[in-house]
Amino acid sequence: DLLHLVTEMGHVIWVQDPNGLGDRPWYQGNADTKVRVDDVYRLIRKMDDVRRNIDITLANWSFFTNHLFPILLTYAKADKDLIYSAIKLMYVLTLPPNQNADNVDKQIIALQKFKESFIEKDVIGVLMLLLGEPLKNLADQENNRFVNHILGIIKHILSIPDPLPTTSSANAHLSQLQDLIISALNKHVFFDVLIVLMHSINQQNQSWAPLLLDIVYLIFHRDEPQDLLNEAVKLGQPAEKKVLGTRRNLGGVYVTTTADGGNRSIYNASSSKLGKSSVQKLPPLLRVPPRYGKHLFKDGRKSPAHIRAILRLFADKIISAGFNELITEIFSCLKQGTQAMLESDYDNFYWAVYFFVGYNYYDQFKKIENGQISNFDVGSVSAALEMPFFAFIFDKIKENEMLKRHNQVELGFKAYSSQLQTLVAMAKKGDEESMRVARHYRTTLFYEVDEDTVLDFSLSFLRRWTPGTHSKENLHCHLEILHSIVLMMEAEGGSIITKKKRGANRIENVAEDAPPPEDIGEEEERQRKEEQEEEEENRKNLQIAI
Repeated sequence: DLLHLVTEMGHVIWVQDPNGLGDRPWYQGNADTKVRVDDVYRLIRKMDDVRRNIDITLANWSFFTNHLFPILLTYAKADKDLIYSAIKLMYVLTLPPNQNADNVDKQIIALQKFKESFIEKDVIGVLMLLLGEPLKNLADQENNRFVNHILGIIKHILSIPDPLPTTSSANAHLSQLQDLIISALNKHVFFDVLIVLMHSINQQNQSWAPLLLDIVYLIFHRDEPQDLLNEAVKLGQPAEKKVLGTRRNLGGVYVTTTADGGNRSIYNASSSKLGKSSVQKLPPLLRVPPRYGKHLFKDGRKSPAHIRAILRLFADKIISAGFNELITEIFSCLKQGTQAMLESDYDNFYWAVYFFVGYNYYDQFKKIENGQISNFDVGSVSAALEMPFFAFIFDKIKENEMLKRHNQVELGFKAYSSQLQTLVAMAKKGDEESMRVARHYRTTLFYEVDEDTVLDFSLSFLRRWTPGTHSKENLHCHLEILHSIVLMMEAEGGSIITKKKRGANRIENVAEDAPPPEDIGEEEERQRKEEQEEEEENRKNLQIAI
């Protein structure tokens, strides 16, 4: 049945280009082409096959290259209904494989073939062309759904892992598919489209925000903020040879060792199963998480220099034109706690705060090193420095620590570290407004009545830290937090420490050399000595931790 449907769909012929550019491919369809495309879509949905045998078969038949892509190229402006059917089928075929299947490796190989065909036929350019008209009227539900499906396809393609590098020159390009996709997205101004969409989010399409952040994460996830700000990263400079290093634990495809000593790729997509919905239309926002396991690109590959140059320009655009809007919408969605939000959306939120606030900090830090501290600016990331963001992230850190979600705890603390480093720079800036803001945050964050303040929690974590449970990167993050706390506490000169009143409902700031009060009773004198001993012990613990 499948062979019959594909055969009857049509075929590619070569016709003369009217502009005299030689022959070009043309898809010779028929009256039943749309029906056949819909039939293949229905067959996949009806089978609901965990092994996804139909997808693997279509990949082996080069279905994208021989049918779907030529349909898009030929009928982009001529048959809207056929194009929409092709986009729906493409969306389903690029969904992540099911982790419960016994042929995960074959499913990943099929997806990699689909990803490779995106580069061969320059389909990114066609998809951007198709976005043109719908973007003019996002109030229309049909346009909204169409844009969502194209964004979903791009997200799925970005989430497909590249094959590991091989010694074969014929397949060398396969290990660079992600770089080629990012270059194509940049070439066809997709990054500018993302910025426009960030500004277009409203009540009707608020659920777009997590999808956009999924895509942003998948574009940047291989690199750290410092990587993009390396002086060697400049457009036009040849790619450098990069020494592979350990990547952070952010999820994706990972490799395990089998009983016979071989390797097996694991694609963990526990939240990506498709529910049974209408075979006529996909839901407007059918989303899957961008992480499918413990490690993404476990071989440690980072972006080459020329790709990091592209990403740096894109990061500058996001910070200057879209970060505050996007992170505010994500925060609003998470606070509402809607059922549509996935666990990975929380991870993406932590990552975005860590990455872009950190990127802004390291970019601005060059001015600090040059003595231009007065030029330090946080306006582009100011939304992530609002007090509700601090409170939300810290509450989630404590919740995840209680549930032993160590990866989420680490991501939360990385976000917190970026925020605190920025506040320290604000405290050092020297102007009255920055000092006032920094003082307010310092008082609120570190001198709260709650016993589980940032300082207490971080010190408690260091006492519990074990190599088998927590990563060294997590330990390094806590040392950065403690260092930021010390700098914040001493921002106004003089070593400031916390004094917790026993039996009282407040915490005061007391200078180390504060003179003892006069005419105090015996009980107050005893209490004062106990507090001094406790302060001394806290100071020693903090120094040991640092």
